Amino acid sequence: MSILLLTNKEDVAADLVVRELRIRDAAFLRFNVEDASMAAVELDPATGDWSWLLNDGREYTSKHGFRSIWYRRPGWIGEGVLRADIAEFVNNQWRQFLWSLTSAEDTFWMNDPYLNLKAECKPIQLKIARQVGLSIPETRITNSSRCLAQFRANNLGGTIVKALYSPLLETDQSFIFTHLLENSEVPNEIEMAISPLICQRALYPKRDLRVTIVGKYIYTAELITTVSDPIDWRLMAHEGNWQPTELPMQLCDSLFEFVNRLGLSFAAIDLIYRNEEYYFIEVNPRIQVEHTVTEEVTGIDIVKAQIHILEGEAIGTPASGVPAQSDIRLNGHALQCRITTEDPEQNFIPDY
Repeated sequence: MSILLLTNKEDVAADLVVRELRIRDAAFLRFNVEDASMAAVELDPATGDWSWLLNDGREYTSKHGFRSIWYRRPGWIGEGVLRADIAEFVNNQWRQFLWSLTSAEDTFWMNDPYLNLKAECKPIQLKIARQVGLSIPETRITNSSRCLAQFRANNLGGTIVKALYSPLLETDQSFIFTHLLENSEVPNEIEMAISPLICQRALYPKRDLRVTIVGKYIYTAELITTVSDPIDWRLMAHEGNWQPTELPMQLCDSLFEFVNRLGLSFAAIDLIYRNEEYYFIEVNPRIQVEHTVTEEVTGIDIVKAQIHILEGEAIGTPASGVPAQSDIRLNGHALQCRITTEDPEQNFIPDY
């Protein structure tokens, strides 16, 4: 029995997992979706039985195949198809096949793709967060300039707007960051009508926190930056550092309940601390780049923790190599630095 990693060639986080699996001499298959057409697949929907034959002769089946599947970041599967409409068709067919693997019994998923998809829906995130007792900023989702104007009138302290779904523009790898509307700023009615967006009451002054949950364990770091109240911490992360911190036990219990409601085994949660109150902002069901800071100050390898879960081990036992939550101690500070080369022939986008 093996571990299947569903990802893409440019996924650096998956590279770390692969390195650890090789150190552990674990049986695994990293399947990059760019190579999907090089595999011969077959599925019986009535029984859930499937087979997966790779071009190098290796074969996996539902009966003698994967005990765990990490649905990491498959990305776009229609690469290399010239026509955009056909590429989208190809992508949809392969994605449905990959999701159909959930019909196989006795296979552990991190995370189930259907639950991942639900967990990525920000309105659902906010609703469940409220249900489990977490505070959330006042929010409206709209494409109406009239509704936005009314919302701003009711929140004189300021209003931020951000993307309802992934803020990454795949065509040129640009990113749409959270934006604080200036008092004199009036969005164009026609442009705003194109798509809905999230409008929220601005929370500042504030502290930004990133919470990582793996199974029954929780790790928290706070962004320390010289910039006063950055609206979107992603713009300032390179100018600050992540410092380990601890959360009130009642808040931890609510976060665990939140993750359980979504059916996730792994989650990265953004919180804001303001006026002695913690606010839930959003959750990402995939490992994030800031996890290395938590690893440095706790001595806990989050990548290994994920692998332990994939292998069916119980975190907190001596065999897992990961201590129980009560035994985790924070030690010192950590600074994360990343060096990325850029391709001058591709508008200087990262060439990894």
